[in-house]
Amino acid sequence: MHDSPPPIKKDSEHEYEMEDILDSRIFNSQFQYFVHWQGYGVSECTWEPMKNLLNAMEKVHEFHQQYPNKCKFVPCGIRS
Repeated sequence: MHDSPPPIKKDSEHEYEMEDILDSRIFNSQFQYFVHWQGYGVSECTWEPMKNLLNAMEKVHEFHQQYPNKCKFVPCGIRS
């Protein structure tokens, strides 16, 4: 077993690099994505709120392109 990679320091904050988004949901009135972190096993995936993924919007977009029927984040006041 290998050690997991340390977080990346970006703008004086620590961030982890995302490998993929595996799912999305609404939980306790909060929109979340199930994130597989680069260098970590699938057992270490975490449910993350949208606010934690603002630097990974390309991955969010790719997820919804691949899975168009999964839950999507819709900002307040915007309805389709």
